[in-house]
Parts: sequence; structure tokens; C-alpha cells
Amino acid sequence: MHTPNTIEKRIFTCEACGYSVQVYGETYFDSGCHNYMATFQCTQCKSLFESLISKLCYNEAYDDVYFELEDDFCCLSCGDQNANVWNKDTGKCPKCNEDMQYKVEGIIKVKHTSKELEHLYSQ
Repeated sequence: MHTPNTIEKRIFTCEACGYSVQVYGETYFDSGCHNYMATFQCTQCKSLFESLISKLCYNEAYDDVYFELEDDFCCLSCGDQNANVWNKDTGKCPKCNEDMQYKVEGIIKVKHTSKELEHLYSQ
């Protein structure tokens, strides 16, 4: 299985209602902050936003580094804590449920994307 070492920074736009947002649109490992990130859709205000979904932890007793999944995140627009993972491949416009188009605004280096973590948060 090929794991990409870059991720595209995207601007998503809905032609039907005009909603536009800059998000990555997928779950990935951010090598800068050493945590997993995902794109979410707020169930309250219907906005898309990015959030950390893991935290890097250190267990001194075992001299081990591990990740814990985060479940304490909130919408950056309205502060609500109810959100669902949103993905560029299957996600529709959160405002009107129509298809969204995107353009690439840049590329960042990452260690890998993670479909496994995305699956955990989509349940």
C-alpha cells in the first residue's frame, strides 16, 4: 500500500450555494505537531473545520511513546462539540448537500495519511 508523503491544501467551493472553506479534506498525520488531524462537519452550524484527533503521550515506566485518540474538539465557528468526520472523496456541501469543487492552494509534507483513524471517528 502506497502512503503519500504530501497532502494538498485545498479550497472547497460549492457552486450551488456559494459556501467556500479552506480545509485539507482528509485525515492525515501532521509531522510538525506530531499528531493526527481530520476535517470535520459541524452538525449545528454546518461548517467544515480541522481538528487534532490524537495526542502524543509518553509513558515513563515503559519508555514508550504512543497516541491517544482525542474526543474533545469543537467547531471553530460556533463552539458546538457535535461533529462528523468529512472527507473530500465522499463529502457533500455541509450547507446544501450538493457536490463541492476544490482547487489546490499548496502542498505540505506529512509522514502518512490515515484511513484507519478516519474510520474510527466516522462511527
